Amino acid sequence: MRYIIICASMILVVFSAVLDWVHPSPDSWICKQGLCRLDQIVDVTSSPEIVSTNFASLVIEDASNPFVWCTYADSVALKGQWDKASAAFIHATLLGPNMPPVLMRAANFDFTHDRLSDGLVLSNQILRNTDAFNEVLFSYLTHSGIRQDRILGTAIPDAVSPAQSWLRWLGTWGSDADVRETWSWMKQNRLADENSAVDLSWMLWRRQSFRAAQELWSEWLASARGDYLNPQLLLNRHYQDSPDGSPFDWHISAPASVRISHDQRLTIHFAGTDNANLVIQQFTGIKAGRYRFSAEIESKGLTTEQRPFFRIVDVVNAARLNVSTRQVEENEARRKIALDFAVPKGTEALAIQLMRSESERFDNKIEGTLRVYEVSLIPASQTPN
Repeated sequence: MRYIIICASMILVVFSAVLDWVHPSPDSWICKQGLCRLDQIVDVTSSPEIVSTNFASLVIEDASNPFVWCTYADSVALKGQWDKASAAFIHATLLGPNMPPVLMRAANFDFTHDRLSDGLVLSNQILRNTDAFNEVLFSYLTHSGIRQDRILGTAIPDAVSPAQSWLRWLGTWGSDADVRETWSWMKQNRLADENSAVDLSWMLWRRQSFRAAQELWSEWLASARGDYLNPQLLLNRHYQDSPDGSPFDWHISAPASVRISHDQRLTIHFAGTDNANLVIQQFTGIKAGRYRFSAEIESKGLTTEQRPFFRIVDVVNAARLNVSTRQVEENEARRKIALDFAVPKGTEALAIQLMRSESERFDNKIEGTLRVYEVSLIPASQTPN
């Protein structure tokens, strides 16, 4: 019996080797009888010749299905038959002109086979219909080397949603020049709004493109900017408007016990119920040089040894610049305070803060009222005599 088993095993090994050499087709008599190994069947059916033949047959059977044409195009592209693949993708897009998944498969081929002009057109069609492929398409466009003036209006449609999505993408991955060119194009085509301006100014600010962010916001304000940046470096200096949400207007952080109102002046009322921490700030870009900060204030009944004061600090490195006014007195008649200081080289942005730090004493619950009528930050050379 042992010899029979050995002989049978040798016969099977020889038979298997013969099959490897012959490569019988899956529909041959041998395979139909179950004598072919699974890996031999898979190897044969997955070969490029068989795949191409199978997909070509499938195209004939289902010639109106754009997905079948895409699959066939991919199969011939893998064999290096790019002209045939291109023709198949074109036919697929004609069958499914409003089917983003079909268009996306064709765009993948175009961008990866140096057919950029066709890829730009398909990008426009896709982005008009869905945002599902934004990141893939935007990545293609970013790495394509195509100039922004060719992308805008060609790959990026003149429609609000895709244009704003592209702008947000550039806010992270594009250059300042790309951002400004896209923003100008959006304004020309009436695709920009205040929300997109706020979002973009914050994106630029957070990546420390301080000047670009401030110039963009100043341009958006147009005539409403008044003397902002010429020479004033602060917006909403009389607290007459509600904060606009940009980095360049006031941001308030205070507990519920601090009541704050603004109407041609800022009024801060401390209820005396807790050890309130207060920060009211806005940002501005800056150049090296000498500056003067001033504020017109009035106080009544402020308690504790920790009362409000103004602080000016480098937003990137406080060790470079960190200056403060004295604390506001318990009771002060309406008067102007000023702080002259020098901005060193390397400092590009400042936070201007009105703040109150927590007290460490047992009688730390602050009460009283502070009013701020006006603030100003200008170069020392612009200070009136």
